[in-house]
Amino acid sequence: MVMDKEVLYSVENGIASVYINRPEARNAMSATVVSGLVKAVRMAATDPEVRVLVLGGTGDKAFCAGADLSSMFNADPVAGSGSAEPSKSTRAAPGDGSSTGAGGGTGDAYGTAPGGDQDAIQQDTGKTSGVEMGGILGAHEARGDIVRLFKEMWSMGKPTIARVQGWALAGGFGLAMACDMVVASEKARFGAPEVNVGLWPFIITVPLMRSMPPKTALELMLTGRVVDASEGKELGFVNRVVPHDQLDQAVESLALSLAKCSPALIRLGRDSFYAVWGAKPNDAFPYLQTMLTLASMTDDAREGISAFLEKREPVWRGR
Repeated sequence: MVMDKEVLYSVENGIASVYINRPEARNAMSATVVSGLVKAVRMAATDPEVRVLVLGGTGDKAFCAGADLSSMFNADPVAGSGSAEPSKSTRAAPGDGSSTGAGGGTGDAYGTAPGGDQDAIQQDTGKTSGVEMGGILGAHEARGDIVRLFKEMWSMGKPTIARVQGWALAGGFGLAMACDMVVASEKARFGAPEVNVGLWPFIITVPLMRSMPPKTALELMLTGRVVDASEGKELGFVNRVVPHDQLDQAVESLALSLAKCSPALIRLGRDSFYAVWGAKPNDAFPYLQTMLTLASMTDDAREGISAFLEKREPVWRGR
């Protein structure tokens, strides 16, 4: 894995691995982290070699413990740009009550990729950053970057897996829930403790409500209660819980199984799933019927059926 400051990116066996690299801050989301994640997701989405994206955090303590309070609330919120470095008193730190954050910021991305893809990651997002704007409007705009990240993840057309080895709190909880699947170590912990410091997890309301019963999400937001991986599985937002030392193996096994599928059909199926989320049956069925007809006309569908009848492995063309 190639490293450049706060975001790590590598591709192997069709799997794009994207890691937040701030273990000293429990992988709290700084402005540059959020911007770097957006660009890394875009890079994975446009790379034909990538079939699956795995999102994680470096170190052994945290997937992501939320956003830096100091990057959300500058000492001078009117004049400040929200780009300050985190201090010990405001940095997300599980266990001391300071872990919060559902927002994010923007700034210069960090991250490298194999094959000279550094420039691709560092391309402008096409959106004026809050740091550039400054002031109240700048801070407001910067907090929208986490929204852009979620939208990029949901529209990328490829499965996403959250690898959660420790704390996933506040914005980090939302980041894990924004993934299609969550594989968690038995040491993983999840929660939205913003209420404990006089905040509310506004932005992550959407991914939380998409991952568990709405009133379960509300209870977690109202109480700030932290739950372990086993309870997360019972509540439905964790897909698999594994022993801590088997986490990487479990994530890789799941990712490789997805990477072996037709990328064309995975894209059509995944997009259809999200398209009918919450739709009324009378609206969903005509759309799904149309998608079935479209899918059956793809090269990969014909190849899959032929391979099945000929008792051989299919050769996907992704179209």
